[in-house]
This record gives sequence, C-alpha cells and structure tokens, in this order.
Amino acid sequence: MLCLLSYGKSIQGVLVTRTHALYQQRWLTVFLGLLVFLSLSSELILFFIVFQFETFTPASAFGLSGCILGCTNGMCKPMLIGFWVPFVLFESIIFGLTGWKSFKSLNSSARISRFPSVITILFRDALSVCNFLIWIADPYASYLAVG
Repeated sequence: MLCLLSYGKSIQGVLVTRTHALYQQRWLTVFLGLLVFLSLSSELILFFIVFQFETFTPASAFGLSGCILGCTNGMCKPMLIGFWVPFVLFESIIFGLTGWKSFKSLNSSARISRFPSVITILFRDALSVCNFLIWIADPYASYLAVG
C-alpha cells in the first residue's frame, strides 16, 4: 500500500507540473502542491490507523504459503474509503482545470478554423472519462489510467 501511495504521489507531482504548464500561474501551483501535501498527510494517517487493526492469518489454511492480510475491525472500511477521498478530490480538480483550459482553447481555435484539426481531436480525446470509469470499476487499479 505504501508503494502505491508513493507511486500515486509521484503521479500527482507530474499532474501539478502539467497543470502549471497549462496555466503558468504560481498561486495555482502552490495551491495544488499544498493539496498534494495535505492528501499525503491524511492518507498516511489513515493508513497507519488501519494498519494497527490488520490481522495476519496463516495462508496454510487455504493451501497457500505465507500470510493473508486482512482487517476485521468495523472501522477499517470507512477508513479505507477515506483514504481514497483526497486522491479523488485532487484528480477531480486537475480534471476540471484541464477540461476548462481545453474548452477555452477549443473555443478560440474553433473561431479561427471551421475544420477539425489534430489539436481539436486531441482535446476531445483528452476529455474522455477513462480515468473515472477505471476508478469505478477497480479503485485499486486507478493508477493504470492516470498517465
């Protein structure tokens, strides 16, 4: 889980850099960097709280070797849901900012030319909801679609 957390934060750093390249505004970069820091802090706190309630069951009972990790406490499920909330919030803000910039750029390029250009097609494809659908289908595989 910590490996996934560090991978997700590096992706968020790339998204902040990309958004800075789109907007070129320092205050927005600082705001997004602060969101990354706050989400990392809350996710680490929730992770360590849930980790205290983790139980290790010998996998030999299932014909496997090693241990199976699980959380039987009723508090684990809400904590794990809360673990993903900052990630979804950050991704939604980045998606909204990128969509807004794409929309504004698309409108300005549409005034210049009436024919769809490669840039117009790329903007249309950039606004796909692939990330959102993958996150709904399998939240633990959401890192696959971020790129």
